[in-house]
Amino acid sequence: MIRGTERTIWSVLGTHMIRRVPATSAVVLAGLLAGCGSMNPTEDDIALNGEEVTKLINGNTFRGAWEGRQLTMVYYENGVVRGSHGLTGSDGGTWTVDEDVYCHRWTRLFGSTRRCYKWWKRESDYLLQNVDAFRIQNMTGTIEPGKPPGF
Repeated sequence: MIRGTERTIWSVLGTHMIRRVPATSAVVLAGLLAGCGSMNPTEDDIALNGEEVTKLINGNTFRGAWEGRQLTMVYYENGVVRGSHGLTGSDGGTWTVDEDVYCHRWTRLFGSTRRCYKWWKRESDYLLQNVDAFRIQNMTGTIEPGKPPGF
């Protein structure tokens, strides 16, 4: 038996749509939840302090993904960072580590805005957790020794 509120929904959406909404919602929710866990620190991840971050990235290359595109960041000892994001071409900027927070500011990438992250060591890669007021997407990647050709 259909009650008042249910009858209104049935009349607006129809029986065909109502039957599909819960299944569709469940699939979308499962996909969102699956992606959330991998992009946030877990109890098994190890927070790096500022000295560890500086030693890790200084003169080395971060390779990962951000917003679904390949990201390369090459760190120079003088506080310069160069890299690329997808097919957008190369870009450059500066990087700093203050206390336990790593920050970078690029000429074009990341909206040319100073972005700050907490570094986490995970089982097979690193998680950069955004800690600034903008709360942009976190990123994951690996560190490769040295600089790739062209940088």
